[in-house]
Amino acid sequence: MTFPPVRFYNSLAAQLLRVIFGLYLVVTIIVTTVQLSAEYHHVKEEISKELEKLPNTFGPGIKESLWEFNLPLLQSILIGMHEMSIITGVRIINENEHEILSIGWVLDDQGRMILVEQPSKKRIFIERKGLFSNLFGFNFLITHTDEKGKLYQIGQVTIYSSEQIVFERVKYGFTLIVINSVIKTLTLWGLFLIFLRSMLTHPLNDFVTTLEKVNLESLGEVIVRIKTTGRNELKVLEESFNSMIEKLRKALDERKKMEQNLRKHEEHLEEIVHERTEELETSNEKLRDTLEELRATQEQLIESETMASLGQLVAGIAHEINTPLGIGITSSSLQKKLVEEIKTSYAAQSMTRKNFETFLTRVEEGESMTLDNLLRVADLVRSFKEIAVDHSYNHPTKLLLRQHLEMTVSMLQPQLGEINPNILIDCDQTLEVVVDSIAITQVISNLVMNAVEHAFDPMHQGHIRICVTTQAKWTVLQCIDNGKGIPEENLKKIFTPFFTTARSQGHVGLGLHISYNLVTQKLGGSIRCHSKIEEGTCFTIKIPNQ
Repeated sequence: MTFPPVRFYNSLAAQLLRVIFGLYLVVTIIVTTVQLSAEYHHVKEEISKELEKLPNTFGPGIKESLWEFNLPLLQSILIGMHEMSIITGVRIINENEHEILSIGWVLDDQGRMILVEQPSKKRIFIERKGLFSNLFGFNFLITHTDEKGKLYQIGQVTIYSSEQIVFERVKYGFTLIVINSVIKTLTLWGLFLIFLRSMLTHPLNDFVTTLEKVNLESLGEVIVRIKTTGRNELKVLEESFNSMIEKLRKALDERKKMEQNLRKHEEHLEEIVHERTEELETSNEKLRDTLEELRATQEQLIESETMASLGQLVAGIAHEINTPLGIGITSSSLQKKLVEEIKTSYAAQSMTRKNFETFLTRVEEGESMTLDNLLRVADLVRSFKEIAVDHSYNHPTKLLLRQHLEMTVSMLQPQLGEINPNILIDCDQTLEVVVDSIAITQVISNLVMNAVEHAFDPMHQGHIRICVTTQAKWTVLQCIDNGKGIPEENLKKIFTPFFTTARSQGHVGLGLHISYNLVTQKLGGSIRCHSKIEEGTCFTIKIPNQ
């Protein structure tokens, strides 16, 4: 590809010249102007000094002609002064500031510029215009001392010069300064242009010519050589371009190798695709089998957790029944012993009235103790029959919710261990709900035990509050504890199966998952959790009213 040549006006050399010499021209104009101004003011000061010396020369003659009022002599003096090259005009006024004589360009009393051709002729008012038309001057007083030494002011002389005279003196110097500046500027511009074309334009043109010859198919023959001296920017450009060509050459070699390999792979692509397809089908089959095994394992684990929960409930019932039964047996054994003792005493005819009364009192106490504990056992058995019914018999039943919650908490007492939190039930005594009793029991049990196992430290007095409220279509249960709380990153995962933070302690992580399934599927409601670190956790369950 051939690139069109760059016009000199658009070249870097021309742009650089315009910038550099534009700045140089501005600086030259400023310096020249300052130099001309300084020269102008210097010459003006010299003329002013020459004017200040004139009173020594013409002062005595002017004083004598004024004192004697010799106008012809005064006119001749003024004409002589006017003929001097630095003087444009002379004006003499008396002590009352009335003009006596004037000649040349002077300023009248109103400051107007006038021309007086001869001292005795009429004045001509002319408006003088031009760049150097302004007048400047020097004035001095004419005084006379009489024989008695008395001093009289007899007049004032003003000698005028103009800026035109100053310009005439410096005109030649001005011309030389301007010519000198122009010559230097043009000379530097020409030299700069020659060197730029030699050091920048020509090497860049050669570089462009080399680029036009670049062929991607034969990069090995491309080497850039820029004619320059020293390691400058052009040399860096040359090295960078050659480095780029080398990298491009290697990239093209790699590309050719990849294309060769691609062609080889394309030849066996169908065979490879067939092999990969078979491998994928085998892998998918294994994944499906593994997924089925995982699902079966999950169901077994959930069932095991449910049975474990039921086993814990049975163990709690057994523990609760064992105590009153033991007391009843002990009381019955004591009564049997008392009966044998009274029979022996009666057979031996040694029984007294006091012994018989004591026997009756102790038997009555024993019977009362036995009856109370047997009634306690009966209540526990009845509660267990209501709660731990077979799952195949599950169905919504109408129950007093507070009474059911109290029985559930009572069954959990043996499992509370060292933590033994204070459990408060806040529910209306008369509130009746139609609900699956087994499901609600297991959900409350899981939530309470989850708080016992995870929320409290052994040294911390825990409090759990089960609060029940009713809404138009919902019954709302809240299980609130004052434990350590759940971290924010774990809140979204607590209902996930097998998620637990205490796996090392033997926990599986299915309690809350089972509770979630029971609430959402069997009870047809919803469960949410809100928690703050060191403030506690609140589980909110909403069950639809039936």
